[in-house]
Amino acid sequence: MGVLYPAGVALGANPAMMAGVIISGGAFGDNLAPVSDTTICSATSQGVDVPGVVRSRLKYAMAAGLITIICIFIFGSGSGAAGAAAEAYSYDPKTLLMLIPVIATIYIAVKTGDIIIATTIGSVFAAATGVAAGLFDIVQIDVVDAVRPALLTVSGAGLDRTVGGVIYAGLNSMIQVCILALLLFGSISIMRQGQGDVKLLNALGKVANTRIGAELTISAMVISLSALMGLNAPAILAVGSSFAKPLGDKHGISPYRVANLLDAQSNTLCYALPWTPAMIYTLGFAADSSAPLVATQVMPYVFYSYAMLAVMFISILVGVGQNDNLGKALKQKKEA
Repeated sequence: MGVLYPAGVALGANPAMMAGVIISGGAFGDNLAPVSDTTICSATSQGVDVPGVVRSRLKYAMAAGLITIICIFIFGSGSGAAGAAAEAYSYDPKTLLMLIPVIATIYIAVKTGDIIIATTIGSVFAAATGVAAGLFDIVQIDVVDAVRPALLTVSGAGLDRTVGGVIYAGLNSMIQVCILALLLFGSISIMRQGQGDVKLLNALGKVANTRIGAELTISAMVISLSALMGLNAPAILAVGSSFAKPLGDKHGISPYRVANLLDAQSNTLCYALPWTPAMIYTLGFAADSSAPLVATQVMPYVFYSYAMLAVMFISILVGVGQNDNLGKALKQKKEA
């Protein structure tokens, strides 16, 4: 968003559509990437391999991606999508260099299969790239009205002296997610100890008494949780092994299909609602540009979220994917 949004607006794109399309691209990547937290959580919660899940998910992600592209062509060519003149916006083309660390991070993640190693190396490479390109300072101490951000900043006096900067902001933005995950695991453990999961499964069994009912129930649970929390991986963890897996086993649904339901459905409203991190970060980046936005402007253009919702619910009704890699899953279960 920080790199592509100002560039797109400067080229004349409609700001709201540009933001929505960037969010759609992020949702597509989150949905499909083999090193995404949602992919890993959905696969492990069902006891299946990540590559098999990714391969079986291609048909859903590609279908939703194609619908997204069609929507961009349809709505992006209308008179309401005309952007302002390029000269009305200032943009430093050197910020495009920050795409290089992104590409490097993805490459390392795919090669190593370790997201921790990939993001660590990628973060160091990104810092070095930004400093070398003159986009960041390394350290700023007591700098007022800095021309550009710094990796680390120190400001204030006495007990009010504080540390900030790009690295601090990045780490700080993840604290809430970490705390939420810890609280979520604790809550799930308490519920299991009190057999609350069994009672809930028994209650759900009255509704999810068919294959379609089970898939709709799994979808409704993960969509609701991810939308409320604004986070998809914790929602998958909460629903995956405790509820989705027993329901899938009961109705003979392939665990690969259940993993795809969890991942795909959690990447829908989680990206399009006003209070979710994706939307908040998007509006934050836009606020610092020449074309600030509000959530209601961006929401209609998060095409991928709505396309994936449509694709998955159609697949549920038609029965597409319920036997994805089922033979492989049964063989693995027998060997285990």
